[in-house]
Amino acid sequence: MSEKLCHGCGKIQMQSEFFKNSRSSDGLQTQCKICSYRHKANRRVNPEIHQKDLQRRRNWLKTDKGIASKKLSANSHYNKSKENGRCTSCGINLENRVRAICFECNEKLINRTKARHDSRIALGRCFQCGTEEVIKGDKRPVCKTCFLKLRASSALGDSRFWKILKNKLAEQNYRCVYSGKLLVLGETASIDHILPIARFPELAKEITNIQWVDIVVNQMKRDLTPKEFLSLVEIIHHHENQKPVIVALPNFLPEETNSGLPINSVSTT
Repeated sequence: MSEKLCHGCGKIQMQSEFFKNSRSSDGLQTQCKICSYRHKANRRVNPEIHQKDLQRRRNWLKTDKGIASKKLSANSHYNKSKENGRCTSCGINLENRVRAICFECNEKLINRTKARHDSRIALGRCFQCGTEEVIKGDKRPVCKTCFLKLRASSALGDSRFWKILKNKLAEQNYRCVYSGKLLVLGETASIDHILPIARFPELAKEITNIQWVDIVVNQMKRDLTPKEFLSLVEIIHHHENQKPVIVALPNFLPEETNSGLPINSVSTT
């Protein structure tokens, strides 16, 4: 049987003296069993060691290797349960299932999510990620990143396109395409489909069919193409310029002047 170096005590020991670890390259822990027991005992006595281990684990999960390992383990459990016709959360058999989770687990998940959002809203933090920097004017407190993710999910069907929306807003210099007004996230900024998806459903998730406009302009544009919308604006502008000028008379003038002439014949200058 081959040997291995323990990173805890620094001694070379037999592989049977190590616990198994499916994530490591050799399938074993980096510390021997004695060092593992000693580390767990010290972690119970000293909370700082436990916090350091948690922080080390969080930092590792942020690396490319950690993200890949987390996705692999989660997808493996999900796919196995789904193939066997079981709930991916509790593992019970599902009959005539519509989704990969039972109704009880789904209800628990909804309640947990709602409770988490409510607690964050009560503290004035982003209801999605819990950060303190939130956008003013939005219905629920949300940070800029989560705001863009929500808009990307609704406009393009995938929250991963949020960086594209952010870059698009920066390219427009935070100005509306039609009016030139300053766009503020959560207040005046709104996503517009250049060609309306009600008439062009095949362009619903096309990134090049997205632009940032003022929310009032977006409400006016509705299901019009840019050419149709600009033509409508020109018609309205032309009609307003053709209106006759109405001069308002002072309220203190009687219906007929002392000369007996009607009001229409009296000069207002």
